[in-house]
Amino acid sequence: MLELKRCKICGKEIGNVYDTDYFALISKQYCSECKKLTDRQNSRIRSKRYRDKKRRELEQAKKTAENLQDEVTELRMQIQMLRNMVN
Repeated sequence: MLELKRCKICGKEIGNVYDTDYFALISKQYCSECKKLTDRQNSRIRSKRYRDKKRRELEQAKKTAENLQDEVTELRMQIQMLRNMVN
């Protein structure tokens, strides 16, 4: 069993099994400085993914709206042709 827990990035000692609560220690992976950096990076990645997803959804909605608009104009033309045939 490891007695010392070290940061995965910088290698700084996070805690000692005998001095701190073991269960609180096993969940820690980074020291406080590295945790701030990794949290920022993860937030940046999540934000970019969210923006990209929203951008793709917006583009898809625009394409759908254009397709529907084309369909509406075709149907209007067909209705007009049918009205002319009836008259």
